[in-house]
Amino acid sequence: MRISQTGHRNKKHGFTLIELLVVISILISIISVLSVWLGNFLASRELYSEVTRISSLSYLAKELAETTGFNHRLYINASGGKYRIAMFKGENNYEKPVQVKEYSLNRNIFVKSFNTARGAISSEAADSLGMTEDYITYYPDGSSESGRLVLQNQKGELYTVYYASTTGMVKVYPYELL
Repeated sequence: MRISQTGHRNKKHGFTLIELLVVISILISIISVLSVWLGNFLASRELYSEVTRISSLSYLAKELAETTGFNHRLYINASGGKYRIAMFKGENNYEKPVQVKEYSLNRNIFVKSFNTARGAISSEAADSLGMTEDYITYYPDGSSESGRLVLQNQKGELYTVYYASTTGMVKVYPYELL
């Protein structure tokens, strides 16, 4: 070690290669753990976001039925992963509905089951049974048909959207409601 003319020791400033490698390996470990956690968190948020959008669209169908005086339906297409609302100007089931807007489910989310008074459909069984689409009707008096929609993501997490018939209310549960 050299001593300068002022009497202080000269030290080299900086980090050694070993110290830099240790810090980099610690950072890589932290990032890998956080990326797994963040991926799981985002998958849960995608499912919740989709359920929120469907329940909001359900409330919109109810409000439109009350304000226009015509029945509105929320259609769920299990095999196509799509949902939409449509207006009916009469009671004729064969009348062509007035389309409002169509949405697609996120690619990681599927319909586990959709139960109405007409039956049940799901993403898995839709192709074999022939019935791929069903609906909930909202009436001008504020009531609706009853039903239960269960959505699932690839991680297996479930959300149930329950449609109450007498009040037309929509309730969301973070599990499968039996």
